[in-house]
Amino acid sequence: MVAQIRDCLARMEPAPAAASTAAPAQTVVPPEEPSVAVPDAPDWDALPAAELRTRLKDWGLKPARSKKDMAAQIRAHLAGNGSASPPASQAVPVSQVSAEEVRSSAFSGITAHVRGATGRDWWERILTYEPLVIEDFVDHLVDAGVFTGVLAADKRTKPALYGQLVRDWCDSKSVCWTSKLTRQN
Repeated sequence: MVAQIRDCLARMEPAPAAASTAAPAQTVVPPEEPSVAVPDAPDWDALPAAELRTRLKDWGLKPARSKKDMAAQIRAHLAGNGSASPPASQAVPVSQVSAEEVRSSAFSGITAHVRGATGRDWWERILTYEPLVIEDFVDHLVDAGVFTGVLAADKRTKPALYGQLVRDWCDSKSVCWTSKLTRQN
């Protein structure tokens, strides 16, 4: 901003000389640019692993297992990104997606769908403690497109595993559920 002010002042032409009775022209001196001490980049190898892991997660990166690899990952990110601020969004390659991230993505997708307008009837069943038939619920979620994105792109997540993910979601949220096999007996 200071540079813009200087440019603006440099482009201004001096006013024509007025009568000699006018006050002498005042010289406008632009303010000096504030001197801010820019800290050097921290020694990534000296930082604790927990802090390295936190910074990588803030940038949307999956932390490596070893501290040395995390430090190298940060250096590579800063060299490619040019700044230490986390990007607005960053796609993570499917090969770097862990099973826990797939599970987390599935759980958040199911929760968002059930609480949304299209899952309203399922939400009412949950609130009234009516047991959900797991196979019907899975079919509904697949038809609604809940298992897209990371889940669909991840080759480890087969449609047969959707049932297990939904059962785990129900158990984690204390939702009553049953199976068609259980109901037939």
